[in-house]
Amino acid sequence: MAFSGGAGYDPWIRAWDINTHQQIWATAKARDENANVAAFSPNGRILAIGFTPGSVKVFDGVTGSRQHMLVLGTGVESIAFSPDGSILAAALENGNIRLFDTKSWCETKQIGEPELTESIAFSPDGSLLAAARFEKVCLWSVSSGEELKTFEVQQGPPPKIFADEMERRAGLWRMAWRVAFSPDGKVLATGSSAAVQLWDVATGDEIKSSPSYGEVGSLYFSPDGQWVVWGQNEIIKWNPRSGKRLHIKNEVSMGATAMTPDGKLILSPGVRSDIAIYDFQTRRKVGVLTCAKQQHHGPR
Repeated sequence: MAFSGGAGYDPWIRAWDINTHQQIWATAKARDENANVAAFSPNGRILAIGFTPGSVKVFDGVTGSRQHMLVLGTGVESIAFSPDGSILAAALENGNIRLFDTKSWCETKQIGEPELTESIAFSPDGSLLAAARFEKVCLWSVSSGEELKTFEVQQGPPPKIFADEMERRAGLWRMAWRVAFSPDGKVLATGSSAAVQLWDVATGDEIKSSPSYGEVGSLYFSPDGQWVVWGQNEIIKWNPRSGKRLHIKNEVSMGATAMTPDGKLILSPGVRSDIAIYDFQTRRKVGVLTCAKQQHHGPR
């Protein structure tokens, strides 16, 4: 199954059968809200959507029915389930990172000091949480909440011309955008406006890097750990061991890409309402999921 959610071109939350390219259910979002980020539990039974006005809505992944809503009071920048599905972490616009028990949906902990956070990720064993923040990536122990390491990411060059004073002050070229753990949990990948960097989790040392040439909209490892994949307007697959770097000729992306758990396909939302499907090995487009706004197969 695949899930999609967004605003503008397609303000619906949808579930798809990847094999048949058929929509399973679709449920409209509230009219005054924007779906910003999405994550589903490891068993695919729970889908969580973070909204910019400050809530996380929890859906049944099979039926599309809404099960819970967490009112957080400020925009949701990133969400992630722990590998065993027992914890949902939410990084908020005010910089707080809050952890929730997925049985009771009660908050159990807050991690780190409030600071601008773009994305979060759990280690494969669930013991660590990494967060991409301003100029750095932080690593915490989930059990104790203790900060263990800080990784200073490479910064991109500032724009030659700024749209306004607000853009200049934001300094987004200095941001760490994305984080991802390797399947064995020994390597942490970070994506900044300058580079995708690989770090030894145990020592904190940088292993290798490759230029990113701008904002990194998504970042993950292939299931075999051989490739690091990232993208925004194009999709790049990089093999750190061989140094090989290949491009997937993607249509302009309007959101984060995702890889299927078997590592065979990449899904990329494009302009209008289509989600392109690419074969990871051949890098060719092999299908499309078309979002038809009039379709509605699930409860609101």
